[in-house]
Amino acid sequence: MRPIVLAIASVSHLACVERGGITMHAGSGSSPAIYEVAADSTSTQTCFNGAACCPAGSALRGVNLGTNPVTLDCRPTNEPFQDCFLDHSTNDPGSGMQMCPEGTYMRGVNPGAHNFVCCYDHHRGYTPFLSDQTMDASGALTSNWGTNFRMCENTTLGTRYLVGLDGDGSNRLLCRSPNPNAAPAPPAMAPNASLPGEVSGSSNVRSLQTYFPSGATAQSHQLWKKINRNWLSHVFHIPVQTWIGLNSNPIVDPPVPGWTVDFQTTVCHTPFPADPLVCTGGAAAGCADTDCIVPQQKIHYTSPVDGRLIYAYLFFPPTNPVTPPASVSRPVVLVTHGHKTADNSPIDNNPIGKDATGSAPWSAYHAAARELAAVAQAITIAPDARTWHESGIDSDCSHGLFGATTGSSGCHDSYADNHPIGWMPPGYALDNLINLTVALNTTVNGYHADRSRVFAGGLSLGGWQATWEGGLDPRITGGVIAAGSFLDFVPPSSIAASDSCQRIPGLSRDGSEDPAMNIFDTADFAALTAPGRYLTTWGRSDDNYSQTSRTTAWSNLTSVYTLLHTHSLLAPEDDFWGQHEWDIYIGSPINQFVAASCTPGCGPGQCNGYDGCGNVCPDTCPNSFGPQYSCVPTGGSCQCSTGSCAAQGKNCGTISDGCGNTIGCGTCSGFQTCGGGGVPNVCGCTPRSCGRGYIWDSDVCGCVCARC
Repeated sequence: MRPIVLAIASVSHLACVERGGITMHAGSGSSPAIYEVAADSTSTQTCFNGAACCPAGSALRGVNLGTNPVTLDCRPTNEPFQDCFLDHSTNDPGSGMQMCPEGTYMRGVNPGAHNFVCCYDHHRGYTPFLSDQTMDASGALTSNWGTNFRMCENTTLGTRYLVGLDGDGSNRLLCRSPNPNAAPAPPAMAPNASLPGEVSGSSNVRSLQTYFPSGATAQSHQLWKKINRNWLSHVFHIPVQTWIGLNSNPIVDPPVPGWTVDFQTTVCHTPFPADPLVCTGGAAAGCADTDCIVPQQKIHYTSPVDGRLIYAYLFFPPTNPVTPPASVSRPVVLVTHGHKTADNSPIDNNPIGKDATGSAPWSAYHAAARELAAVAQAITIAPDARTWHESGIDSDCSHGLFGATTGSSGCHDSYADNHPIGWMPPGYALDNLINLTVALNTTVNGYHADRSRVFAGGLSLGGWQATWEGGLDPRITGGVIAAGSFLDFVPPSSIAASDSCQRIPGLSRDGSEDPAMNIFDTADFAALTAPGRYLTTWGRSDDNYSQTSRTTAWSNLTSVYTLLHTHSLLAPEDDFWGQHEWDIYIGSPINQFVAASCTPGCGPGQCNGYDGCGNVCPDTCPNSFGPQYSCVPTGGSCQCSTGSCAAQGKNCGTISDGCGNTIGCGTCSGFQTCGGGGVPNVCGCTPRSCGRGYIWDSDVCGCVCARC
């Protein structure tokens, strides 16, 4: 990428606003934005820890290259609420210029870090634009705010925002007009509200635990998920139409460009010793008699990310099961894998370790995906990661891509380090959205996808991919399997947690690897997956991470699910005797996790939470419970509000508290008796007629002289 040669003075970052326990409310101004031509202003303020920025709620229209610090021309957007992030890597395919992702516009620029502050309509989930993007290639200057201002000009269609900028010396601008007449976003996508304490346009921490330290209701959690999934869809560069489709009802799967089936065959799969007897009669197909005959497809398609061919292997329930599945509607598992081990490592030829979720170069082992197809009778897809194998490049750089030469330090490093701006993880994320589409729409022997049981699972780098997929993709309805210590809850943008191919600088306030700058953490991806189920597997002899890392990760994961009152949806931790590997030879934990079914329905008195299948329970109590019952805001259950004696107007005897218990209200004094006045549990006495010259006195429960 060409550097942006603008100058800006160094300033301190804006303070992060702390938020404590809060409750939900509808955001004000949820009506569509009116993108009108409004009065501009200039700005030299900063945001996102050092970027030159327009004020919150504004869009960048022009820049003055002749000042230090940089002066910006800013235009109010009139959007009800603004959400922003730091973008490092998006390029316009036509001009090659750096630009904000689709559906967003520039609000600021940090020339020294080569990144933009990109924003959008928070309540909608994106900012709609007309298809009138133009490039100012002439570099013409305007004098709106003095000399040297380069600005997007207004058109007959109205206002225009800056969406891209080139710093190669020509100082070209990409300009585009927002669309005030765009159709509303799908309800599953558009929050149309903000969380109390949210600050428009801020770089504040977005963590679920920051907003709801004492626990969240299902309704507040769902709104938090909408807001942050929209935000991540832009950080990960997911196209707007793809994101709208994934949030539509019914869901519209992303298209798969150039999807081709290379071959279809069957393979012998030998279940592991701990597995139950699941197949018989394999000898008829040239396998061992107890081997499973697993149908297999190899497919490829053209990645819309960069045109690279992505290869994947599909596996289906075996043709010779001892007990055929009760239904042809089967669970689906996306099995992502990590880096290949060294070419001379014996692990390449064994069904363990990283290659158990991937494959040795140009082979088709994919043991984990086969095992799930054979034993859990699932439909599985095992794509090759874009950095390795058929979809990628050799680890020894024999292909010489990206300037690497044979015998260099490794094509993986060369590939990843040529994209230090976060391009790699968005590539993985978009590819996996498409990989899952393939699995969800493939049928063999009548078996087809059960969309209520869709999983993402992976080891090592694949564990990161599964974590991202589970947090981003609403089609992951069954849960996530994270193997290896890559669920260690340290900042995803930190070098301590990842290498070049895993960093997502956009999750940070300034794109650095300083954990203090983190906005969104790995635990928050788990909170996006919730109430989906979660399974973590750890090898006790894993040399990559310590047991302290394992226990820390499990503690943070359980904390998130406890906040949501969904701890029961966490599978028992699979802490097995193994190395940095996927626990398939032990067999049962992962297979059982995928094969398990849930029972939908909220239990008696369950409210403001989720049922065992992740469905939202009502936020009110059934009428049959009576008026004394109310839903505890974050408890997930109806609780009875006990009635005191005074509240019920009673002062003696024993009464019900309205919740199945009894309470004592005391005794009467003097001549009064309990209920004596005709009202139960109220002190009094029964009136009677008095003779001439006497009147009834209730205090003494007798007749007294009227004239004495």
